[in-house]
Amino acid sequence: MIRQQKPSMTPLYKIVMIILCGVFLCPLAHAAKVSKKNAAPVVERLGAFGQWVVYQTQEQNAPLCFMRSQPQQHTKFKKKRGAVSLTIAMRPLENVMGEISYASGVTLRPGQPVSLTIDGAKNFRLFSTQWSAFAPDGRTDQYIVAAMKGGHQATIAAETATQQRIADQFSLAGVTAAWQIMQKACAIR
Repeated sequence: MIRQQKPSMTPLYKIVMIILCGVFLCPLAHAAKVSKKNAAPVVERLGAFGQWVVYQTQEQNAPLCFMRSQPQQHTKFKKKRGAVSLTIAMRPLENVMGEISYASGVTLRPGQPVSLTIDGAKNFRLFSTQWSAFAPDGRTDQYIVAAMKGGHQATIAAETATQQRIADQFSLAGVTAAWQIMQKACAIR
């Protein structure tokens, strides 16, 4: 199935934004008490495995789980770059079992593909949307996850809207353990 919904509107985008807010922008926000009517979803950290952290939340009374990592090495800019991460999500309610997404921290060049390479050998093309990139379909997501579980390093290369090249390197240490915890949390067998 080819993704037709704009990634900026996907539930994963909303959850990633909640995590980015909680981790980077407003770390004390989780302590605030709000009414159930206006409450944001509670995001629970399930643990860290190597360079990967697993989270779980609820979406329409169903589990939504994701694991994310920050780059070990990344391209720096004169101006401050936003949060950079690689995320894998599971949304059983929508039969999504490993959606790959990359948050670049900068505006990406429109229409330019983003390259994800595992151990310098396995190459995948992602499509970009403003500051994020996604695999084009669920089958590609599955291939990427399988390659990541057997790999050591993922490198993502892209071009910014100002035509600067960026390259971010992510350690894959802990991917398999994090994946197993995420599957268990989302009750996927």
